[in-house]
Amino acid sequence: MMKLSIMKKVLNSKEHQNIVRTILKDWNLEKSEIHFIRASQNFIYLIIFEDEKYILRLTPMGNKERIQLEIDFVNYLHQNGLSVNVPIRSADSSFINRHTMFNYSIQAVLFHYIEGTHYESDKLSDEQLMEWGKELAILHNHARQFKGGFKNPWSFIKNVENKLPRDDMHLKNKWEQMKICLMSITSELETCFIHFDFELDNLLWQDGCIHIIDFESYQYSWLVGDIAYAARDIADQPAAFDQFLKGYSKERLLSDLELKAIPIFQHLHFFYLYGVIRNSVDLDPTLNHCEWINNLIKKLQLMENDIKEIILKYD
Repeated sequence: MMKLSIMKKVLNSKEHQNIVRTILKDWNLEKSEIHFIRASQNFIYLIIFEDEKYILRLTPMGNKERIQLEIDFVNYLHQNGLSVNVPIRSADSSFINRHTMFNYSIQAVLFHYIEGTHYESDKLSDEQLMEWGKELAILHNHARQFKGGFKNPWSFIKNVENKLPRDDMHLKNKWEQMKICLMSITSELETCFIHFDFELDNLLWQDGCIHIIDFESYQYSWLVGDIAYAARDIADQPAAFDQFLKGYSKERLLSDLELKAIPIFQHLHFFYLYGVIRNSVDLDPTLNHCEWINNLIKKLQLMENDIKEIILKYD
């Protein structure tokens, strides 16, 4: 998630849409309709031009090399038959275009728009739960063959650690326990590039096909982590989770160790979320911000406290 100070400055500016329109010139789309969708890790816009739809993604302070690797990964999956939202080259044949927005470096990428329906987990049939798991396994089977990028799963663990407070001894002790646990099991777990956020929010269903979107959170990590992160919302629903795993196993068999490791990686994700939320709130909550920022700060602080409580209670 981006810093709230960046989100506030950009979204509260009257020049916001004009800057976005200037960025769209790179694709000759400056005369398009521009519809803001959301801001989280990126600013996301729906772009409509001559009845064609696109998704514009603006990443503040984005690492161009990391984004290029994401694009290489997505294009590789597309070439191997997966339905993903592929990027579009700009007029100068670039996939990534750098701009400046309110003194922030912005990396702009334009994607094809994919039609489809989002589902909540409680609306999925047993067959759809299996298809969800099966699609993740198909993604993993192709990702295992992807050759690009820096491949060290422990770099993700280090990044999580760097976002945790150093002066909270209770949290630090829990984190040390997590690392010891990971070191005891991960040597026998398979690694590759993973989506990292294969939740239903990032899947679009259409005519029996599952379209995969939003690869920006990808990691080189353990495959079982992707299973744990994807299905965390149904982890407390044994029947639904079993259907998900049944579908996954149709394309890739899970070892006993991987099955035992799923709860560990589900808990690892709480450390990740805690660090992300904690580092995004860089505005003083005692100051009088605009209403939507005040509400967002309160929401994130509550989430941070709830997640910390879960972490500290875990045995």
